[in-house]
Amino acid sequence: MAAEDNIELGTTEKDQRLRDIASLARLVSYARQNARELNAEFSVYCLDLALGALLQDLAESGLDLPVEETIESAPAGQVH
Repeated sequence: MAAEDNIELGTTEKDQRLRDIASLARLVSYARQNARELNAEFSVYCLDLALGALLQDLAESGLDLPVEETIESAPAGQVH
């Protein structure tokens, strides 16, 4: 648990945190797509997990996203 989870975040700090998490999700999504194109199945699997965790963090931060639908609609790698 991060130290910032223990304190009440102000609006601007919370907005910045959401933007940072969303940026990480975009980065992971990009890396995941590249890994798929390279047929790097285990990397795709790991990036699937990372993307799911980031989307969950966004949902828990108060951003109303259909997390399950987003993950299910994304082209997934082979589950090991």
